[in-house]
Amino acid sequence: MPHRLSKSRYTAGVQCHKLLWWKVHEPLALELQPDKVLQDRFDQGSQVGTLARDRFPGGVLIDLPHHAVNERVKLTRKLIDEGAPAIFEASFLADNTFVAVDVLTPQDGGFHLTEVKSSSCQKEEHLPDVAVQIHVLEQSGIHITGVDVMHLKSPARASPNVRYAQTAQTPPQTPSFRP
Repeated sequence: MPHRLSKSRYTAGVQCHKLLWWKVHEPLALELQPDKVLQDRFDQGSQVGTLARDRFPGGVLIDLPHHAVNERVKLTRKLIDEGAPAIFEASFLADNTFVAVDVLTPQDGGFHLTEVKSSSCQKEEHLPDVAVQIHVLEQSGIHITGVDVMHLKSPARASPNVRYAQTAQTPPQTPSFRP
């Protein structure tokens, strides 16, 4: 089976070509195993994603193993056809590239993509992440009407009840990062 590109592999390759090579050819290498600090960051990211889902009532999570690509894509299409108000981890495969969108919501005859980040502000490195998702969704026949990067409020501005509410609109045209 040919090596499939994913959102995480693509963004790793944008950051460092060697990192992409390792992820594809030696994914079990000791150097790629997360240390305690990195594992804590992964865990925080998962918690932030769960917290963000609360902002989209009635949303449905694609709760299948990450390697079950075909099943994830089929379930995503089914939920789109059924008119789900939000799909979490909506999954698409096009151009031999797999992406799972943090939040996909219907909007104005198309769909709005929300990328969830555990940082306190939008960063330049978030753009390639969003760009590869836009590309794959468009190649999958999904019309994108809007894109946001949702991130944590900075602690000084966060209210005790709403810790995850900051969004930064990202233009759907991000050609310099498109695969």
